[in-house]
Amino acid sequence: MFYSVMDSPLGALTLSSTNHGLAAVRFGNCVPEGSLIDSGRNAEPMQQLEKYFSGDLQHFDLDLDLSGTPFQEAVWQELLKIPYGETRSYGDIARQLEKPGASRAVGAANHQNPIAIIVPCHRVVGSGGKLTGYAGGLPRKKALLELEARFRDMRALEGDHVIEAMVVKVPRAAAKTAPAAKSKGLAKASRPRSEEHTSELQSRGLSSYA
Repeated sequence: MFYSVMDSPLGALTLSSTNHGLAAVRFGNCVPEGSLIDSGRNAEPMQQLEKYFSGDLQHFDLDLDLSGTPFQEAVWQELLKIPYGETRSYGDIARQLEKPGASRAVGAANHQNPIAIIVPCHRVVGSGGKLTGYAGGLPRKKALLELEARFRDMRALEGDHVIEAMVVKVPRAAAKTAPAAKSKGLAKASRPRSEEHTSELQSRGLSSYA
């Protein structure tokens, strides 16, 4: 097993891998005494995790070496299908596995997930959306969900067609009374634009919001 430790906004992360792929991501510095430290073997997952935390990556592309019981591995594969910024309940996962009465077993397998964040067990919540147990602690689970919600929304704002749709939703009265200087300040804060981009917006009839 090859180990590495990296810093993250949620504290230290310990990564371990085999010749077949990434085997674990755990919170804290938990390298066993006498183990081999080899950051080079874990360079790619470390880079992808850094991009994830900065909002520049929403889908991991890594070889994983998951090892568990057949049921655990089936649950972990379902976790990998949950989209970035979304959640599923333990019951949802159980039904996907055609075992509707296995919510508790799903919760146990979820808790035993060895590859935190990348196999997104933090996206599984209790009934009604309640945050429940997480191996890394509920504050970390909440932080991960908030991070994904924030960057998902930011990405949804990218692209002129989305900006144009948002402008259409602005109430007419508010658009008339909004001071021009404030409008310019908001536009600059949300997305700096080059002269070429400003001309494009003007051609779309959005110059009053530039």
